[in-house]
Amino acid sequence: MSSWFGSAVFLLLIVGTIFAVMRDQDPTLPKVLSVNIDGDHGVLLSIHLFTKLARVMTTFGFACAGAVLIGLAGQFVFGERAGPRFIDLIVRVGLMIASLGVMIYDRFVVTPKLASAIASYIDQADDPEATRENRERVIRAYHEAIAVLGGLACALGGLILFSANFSQAVMTVTRE
Repeated sequence: MSSWFGSAVFLLLIVGTIFAVMRDQDPTLPKVLSVNIDGDHGVLLSIHLFTKLARVMTTFGFACAGAVLIGLAGQFVFGERAGPRFIDLIVRVGLMIASLGVMIYDRFVVTPKLASAIASYIDQADDPEATRENRERVIRAYHEAIAVLGGLACALGGLILFSANFSQAVMTVTRE
């Protein structure tokens, strides 16, 4: 769970560096435009790189979610069914469902929307009117992807915080 949280936070932190490097390097992508308008090539390359990294992180997140779900199932089977520890378990399950929901939304809604916006931008790069419209579409989709990633990091952070009490509960059960 901590690795999953760390990967989400890392991606949120690294995206600014990716944009800064691309802005400094000012790459030209020969398959996109003959002219690099407003540094759009660097922005497109940055967003494309972010999208690929987010896809890897989401795949890793689904694997981590499987492990966490097994742990939560074990807590339901072997844990207390009443009291504050049970309430913590319910909160953890809610946060886990929220995390999975955010990842599913990202994988099947946000990422395809971003990929479609980038493809439209590249396909219609020679049309100045379409370029302006598609640039806005790419930027909106990118901002949504960052917001979704931030929501995932918050849900996972909460999941970690509410799991802190679990180790105390396990220690109490093993001593008795």
